[in-house]
Amino acid sequence: MKAGDTFVLNDRGVDEHLWIVVSDPTQNPDEVLVVNLTSHSIDRACVLQSGDHPFVKHESFINYRDSRTPKDENLDWRVRTGALDTRKAVSREVLDRIRQGAAQSQFIPKGHRQLLLDQGLIQQL
Repeated sequence: MKAGDTFVLNDRGVDEHLWIVVSDPTQNPDEVLVVNLTSHSIDRACVLQSGDHPFVKHESFINYRDSRTPKDENLDWRVRTGALDTRKAVSREVLDRIRQGAAQSQFIPKGHRQLLLDQGLIQQL
């Protein structure tokens, strides 16, 4: 996968959210930061609206609190086996907004923010 790629889990009984690759897997394939969209959140660091991505039908929030860092090879394997369904990538502008929100969010795990800092994708605030 690459930064900006998106996917959903095919088992919708487990998770119905759109997940977005935020970090650069080429820099660190062992920790790929992914975040998901949610309809309700107290974290308003990054808000997406209808038109920002085909999956977004109404005001949605990046859920930094539940961000994950799987290995790139695990994501690729799950796509190949059908566990994940890829969707259209987010635009560069939306990806930049999501990253900026990661720099500002009070809820993102420190190590996840540090991954983006180490990759030079965000600045320390």
